[in-house]
Amino acid sequence: MVFGTATTGSVLLCVRVPVSMGSRGIETGQETIMGWIEVLGNDLYVTEAGSGPPLVFLHGMSSCGEAWWQQFDDFSARYRVIAYDSVNHGHSSNSPRGEPETDRTDELEGVLAALEVESPILAGNSMGGATILRWAARHPGGAKALIVSGMGIR
Repeated sequence: MVFGTATTGSVLLCVRVPVSMGSRGIETGQETIMGWIEVLGNDLYVTEAGSGPPLVFLHGMSSCGEAWWQQFDDFSARYRVIAYDSVNHGHSSNSPRGEPETDRTDELEGVLAALEVESPILAGNSMGGATILRWAARHPGGAKALIVSGMGIR
């Protein structure tokens, strides 16, 4: 099954997991897609469920996409919910030793391209919030909405 392709990323592995019960024991009837995509030379772990307008969740520093499990349960009936583990987080690959980390905004652009997401709702916590604000500065009007939380401002 092809999960998503683009010139900036390609599918490495994809698994469909039928989910009969959500995290709170609620019958969801939704299917969750989990797999890896290649973005900027890194293998990024992605989880996706539901259908409808795209709602992309970005985690904070020292966290991972699994932090959004409650939001997946609540929003997957109305939205195509997507969360990914940024490089050096969760199930995604680590940066090569001695190399600088990937720019998180470039990474988000690659994820959106690989998954063929346009006009997303972007929700980010901490590091994820900073990433979506930088992305929005590059792409004015490119997102349907921005939801930023837990991010300090100087």
